[in-house]
Amino acid sequence: MTLPATHATRMTPRQIEVVRALHERFTKHHINSGCVVRDADELEPIVGVCAFASAMLAARGDADKEASLLVLCAPNAILAWVQTLQTYGVSGLESARGVTQSERALTRVKSGAACALVMSHDTYRNAVHDVIQVPWAMCVYDEVHRLKSDKSKAYEAAHLLHKKVFRVGLSDQLFTNCNASELWSVMNWIVPWRLGDRNLYDSYFVKPINDGHRNVHTDVAQQRTRELHVHLSAAMTPGIGEAQLFRQYAPDVEGTDGSATTAHKALEALASFENLPVAEMAAKLLAMDKRGRDALRCRVIASELGTFATVLEQWQKENDDVK
Repeated sequence: MTLPATHATRMTPRQIEVVRALHERFTKHHINSGCVVRDADELEPIVGVCAFASAMLAARGDADKEASLLVLCAPNAILAWVQTLQTYGVSGLESARGVTQSERALTRVKSGAACALVMSHDTYRNAVHDVIQVPWAMCVYDEVHRLKSDKSKAYEAAHLLHKKVFRVGLSDQLFTNCNASELWSVMNWIVPWRLGDRNLYDSYFVKPINDGHRNVHTDVAQQRTRELHVHLSAAMTPGIGEAQLFRQYAPDVEGTDGSATTAHKALEALASFENLPVAEMAAKLLAMDKRGRDALRCRVIASELGTFATVLEQWQKENDDVK
């Protein structure tokens, strides 16, 4: 599978990184396999995924000519996906809004006249029993955080896809839209059963982490969050940082490392959370009493990044020196 030079020259380093990551996972993938592509800039993952999909479809052998690409997205994003796929050389492309259009499009895909289909989430849900009859090689689910409820019809329809289909989820809001429990629903579509069933996940990960929020068994909460980080990073590009995961899902777990390095990281994490320069964040903390500082820290990471004490003392010393 090779990315044409004409494509690579007009792609950003991040887009090429997405292609490489997808290629690595796709060539090694097996049943129950997939990944999440995360980027704040929505054009970065779309271009990367489209470039990879083009190379993947072009590399099909005669035995795989019927293997196809399915893209599920919001109705207002269909045109953008179609145009980007065409820009990167995907021909025989169909799109569908509504069941009537999906019937015609699926007929062309099944006959081999088309190799890719872009359709809305709702259209897929309404035509799911026809869609799953196609031997898709890869399915892209844009805004995959929509699957955060395992009781929803969208989740049920998405899980009807054959487990051999390589799954790619796109989301720049996964960790802002999903709590720790909802995260299981999304990941269980991306990499089915990688995190165990719902009950196992809740008892092994969610309950200990929630206990840590109440300062109960904080050492277990830290360990479970780190284990969850390992599982999530293996299924994401780029991998999620451990600090981000702690900030999102274990904000009240207290740390034990008081080294200057980890304390600096803690201060930087808090400054980022508060959207302030590091110097202003340090000054703000120094102006607070211990109760106010602890209350603020409860909103963000205070675990593997350590305590604020060491770095605050350093900032205080530097401020005194300036004066």
